[in-house]
Amino acid sequence: MKHTLRLHDKPFVLIESGRKTLEARLYDKKRQSIQVEDEVQFINRTDGRVLHMKVDKLYMYPNFRTMFEELGVYVFGGDELETTLEVMQEYYSVQQQRESGVVGISIKPLN
Repeated sequence: MKHTLRLHDKPFVLIESGRKTLEARLYDKKRQSIQVEDEVQFINRTDGRVLHMKVDKLYMYPNFRTMFEELGVYVFGGDELETTLEVMQEYYSVQQQRESGVVGISIKPLN
């Protein structure tokens, strides 16, 4: 199955460079359909560039703090735990995390 996720320029470039190997998202209905071996098409919101990746593994957690503490923030493109948490909470509230949980989507190049 193929999924499309939109990214701001910075996380897109981090995936493109290979520094970011996990994408963090709310584990809502849309993300619950993502399975290992699926294709993910990342679209850069700034310029429309596209990356095609393959789902390597999925990590489910109750919230971003727990996930980042266990897996580390570097693989998500972050440098510091608190800063990375602040960025994620701009997109997803603590309440949303409680209701849906979160997922770390491990990705690798499609080819």
